[in-house]
Amino acid sequence: MRKYITRSRNIGFSNFIKYSWFKKLNLSVGDCYQLSFRDYPHKISCRKNTTDIDVFKHIFVLKEYQFLSSFDNIDTIVDCGANFGASTVFFAHAFPNAEVLALEPDVGNYNQLIRNTEPFDTRCKVFNTALWTKSIFMEVVDFELGDGREWAKAVKPSPQGQDSKLKSTDMRGILKMLNGNRISLLKIDIEGAEKEIFSDTNLDWLNFVDRIVIELHGGEHESIFLNAVKKYKFSTRVAGGLTYAFK
Repeated sequence: MRKYITRSRNIGFSNFIKYSWFKKLNLSVGDCYQLSFRDYPHKISCRKNTTDIDVFKHIFVLKEYQFLSSFDNIDTIVDCGANFGASTVFFAHAFPNAEVLALEPDVGNYNQLIRNTEPFDTRCKVFNTALWTKSIFMEVVDFELGDGREWAKAVKPSPQGQDSKLKSTDMRGILKMLNGNRISLLKIDIEGAEKEIFSDTNLDWLNFVDRIVIELHGGEHESIFLNAVKKYKFSTRVAGGLTYAFK
């Protein structure tokens, strides 16, 4: 009972009732249903029979990112692996003066990301692209450690080359988009690709990042990430299932 009271307080009673209805019964008219959270005047569109409601639970009901909302001087946020947009909405709402760049490689997730970030107009810029070590053609695959559903989409270089419609970007490309601005907060949830990113021989872009929050997938991924950020004078700590790195 205490657990449900806390969760109800986190998103508001009426929002929690609606969330519970869809979570338990999975009933809706049409392919999508609308959810919201405390103090947010808009709706978040969740696709029926997908992991959207599970992502919503982690971010808003369980408040996985809540410890970040007390930070100051957050004016530029990059959301790598934005999925259907719940994390991007959280960041844009928690930091109303920040510009948010969101990257999502899966087309289905990306279409929902566009829809859910519309209330923020130009303050949220979304891109159908994948974060990688360089700009090449990629393809979306099921993450080998995942369950094959919408929150477990990974990427790999496309053997078909330019037959692919998806092209990756690297962190240096993202910094160019920001026109010289530092990244106040870099969120990374890219289903194992963090191993490639932080194994790269050139990680000088870390000099332009103030904070990182990342979901790591396995011991090897963790050790590669921790060794990389340590060289650039980041301290780290674990918050739930997330790792937070800061200077």
